[in-house]
Amino acid sequence: METLYDSIRDKTRVFERTGVASFSETENGVQVLTDNGKRVEGSILVGADGISSTIRLPAKYRALVGTSRNQFVENPKLPFLARGHMHNVYYEGISGFCVQGVQGLVFWCLFFKEEAWPDPRPASKFTDADCESVITKYGHLRLGTHYTFSDLWQSRVNASMTVMEEGMIEAPWNRGRVVLLGDSVHKLLPLLRRSVSQLPSREELAEAFARYEAKQRPRANICISMSNLAMRFETQDSWWLRLARRLVPSIPEGAWMPFFVEYITSAPRLDFLARESPVGRAHDLKSR
Repeated sequence: METLYDSIRDKTRVFERTGVASFSETENGVQVLTDNGKRVEGSILVGADGISSTIRLPAKYRALVGTSRNQFVENPKLPFLARGHMHNVYYEGISGFCVQGVQGLVFWCLFFKEEAWPDPRPASKFTDADCESVITKYGHLRLGTHYTFSDLWQSRVNASMTVMEEGMIEAPWNRGRVVLLGDSVHKLLPLLRRSVSQLPSREELAEAFARYEAKQRPRANICISMSNLAMRFETQDSWWLRLARRLVPSIPEGAWMPFFVEYITSAPRLDFLARESPVGRAHDLKSR
């Protein structure tokens, strides 16, 4: 978003805190009526949604993440984790982990499923009070033999909460001069090639948008499916996932790691971006 904003020379064309009330296609473009009554015209309308999207309000899966000092408030000499250690816990509908990384600090996360949030708001609006309410409800749960989420919360350096719900629009992502991308359809970043035409026709735009969707949708389906499965596994959302929890540790890494490697290496390469670091071994995985 910052890159897009910086590329706009005339900043008067940027309307902050302005929503779209309606839009209509004209012969040569699109006319948008904003929620404050202003009319704006352009060649195309791109729906990209944002971090304060109302679409995320019904999301049930949430994650409270935090960084804490690796010590109890009342006993600074007693650490939560030994150096290089990690704890994972699974309860019904709830899971979490805590890992020691940077000296003196631990990173932790609490995953949970909330059927009905008392005061639904976008993810960017979660407050410390919201986080406190989660700790009040789940803080008694243990991550290790001698500490709980409440202990981590009391020793926190910072913490925040976000939604985890993933989904994707099954209907077409484009129609005429209107196209959806980003969080308005999924969590990936679809990239459109820039047209050499300053004023492309409606037919040319429709063709370009259709190519973009045909190329992006298959991988988006795979990513969303894997993300949903991982999310539901972490929250132990069903009986068979709770059963799988007992089976997964017995499966050797060599059996499932190739699937993750293929998933990663099949992603599009953004070769047109400047490379700030030297090419490493990960870059050559596809060719092996």
